[in-house]
Amino acid sequence: MKKQCKRKRWAKDTEAANRALNRHDQSDMTEAAQQKLLLSAYTLLDTLRDGTMVRAQFIRLNTINCIAWQLSKQVVENSSSDECERIALLVKERAEKAGEALADLGWRWRDHGCQRFVATGDELNALRASVQAYEEVLGVLPCGLVFAATQDATKMVGNHLNQR
Repeated sequence: MKKQCKRKRWAKDTEAANRALNRHDQSDMTEAAQQKLLLSAYTLLDTLRDGTMVRAQFIRLNTINCIAWQLSKQVVENSSSDECERIALLVKERAEKAGEALADLGWRWRDHGCQRFVATGDELNALRASVQAYEEVLGVLPCGLVFAATQDATKMVGNHLNQR
């Protein structure tokens, strides 16, 4: 029987504990944290618009769109305000429309065997609207729920990639 290194197991247990603690953080998102998340989203939109987006960036853009969808779900579950629910429905609608645009973009890339992703104007507008809705909902939720949505979205995209 192979011996297991206790340090490696301890490191995994510590990471799991940190993730669990982060999921329950109720402090507001700082402006710097929001800007960091939004900067990556807008940078990905710029690479798509310029026609220089590669596969890893496409996967990251899909993840951001899934995060927006997961955030809308978190708002509905954790808010009692009508205004917050209106924002959540708007975000969900835009994220689903952007998801359709990303699916079309991915199929076109796969069918043509291109090295880069190229979007139509309607697809870019749908993605831009989704990122703007993502920006709106980031200011509503605390850090823990944003972290939970990020983990869930990453898991969603990872599971989808592993099915292929």
